[in-house]
Amino acid sequence: MELFLFLGSLFFFLSFGIPICMVLLLCALVLMFHADMWDPMFIASSMLDGANNYPLMAIPFFVFAGEIMAAGGLSKRVVQFAQLLIGGVRGGLGYAAIVSSIIFAGLMGSSVGEAAALGGLLLPMMKQVGYKPGRAGAIIASGAILGPIIPPSTNMIILGSCVSGLSITKLFMIGLFPGIFIGLALMTLWFFIVRIDGYKETIHFTREEKIRILKDATPAFLMPVLLLGGIRFGIFTPTEGGAFAAVYAIVVCLFWY
Repeated sequence: MELFLFLGSLFFFLSFGIPICMVLLLCALVLMFHADMWDPMFIASSMLDGANNYPLMAIPFFVFAGEIMAAGGLSKRVVQFAQLLIGGVRGGLGYAAIVSSIIFAGLMGSSVGEAAALGGLLLPMMKQVGYKPGRAGAIIASGAILGPIIPPSTNMIILGSCVSGLSITKLFMIGLFPGIFIGLALMTLWFFIVRIDGYKETIHFTREEKIRILKDATPAFLMPVLLLGGIRFGIFTPTEGGAFAAVYAIVVCLFWY
């Protein structure tokens, strides 16, 4: 009976377009009324206990750091570095989009933030050189899935916080190489798409431009290296790492960019 009541309440509230987090809360309230377990104090204390989780503090820190870096012009600099790295081949802008996604995944930890940061910059560039809008949007969206996989991943922080005995540090280390391999798989797929669609554009930079791009991109690479290195060798916890990332982002954007 409780199962049918829960499912009925779930679909009923979802039909009104209510956010899923609020839908689950309302379903729980319906079940409490049904079981005659209504207790406002219990509800309030349970919500506070759920939010009173020290590792969860890492999420706003990492999100804040990613937003600060993006607002400071990091998106353009990361894309330029990716173009410098692999943009000189056929379909180079598509490869650059994937490389940029890998780099940004190590900065933001969120697929939505990554897609928003790169999409606004790369989509016009890809359309300008003749890419099909569907192809351009697909390669950016596909690269954005690396956000929840490559550390610092907000999903891994939530998982490690909710499951007892699960180390967030180990989750971060486990997600690094699969994320890189997925990026390589996307590049392999793009290799065949380039030949099917006949893209031929190449990107070239002068020596001065290469030096400037490398100089501008250096802080972007140091952040995930210092962050993962510090967490891996026990210098700070993931939550402290999030605070470090936020401070690092502010310092870089104020004094470097």
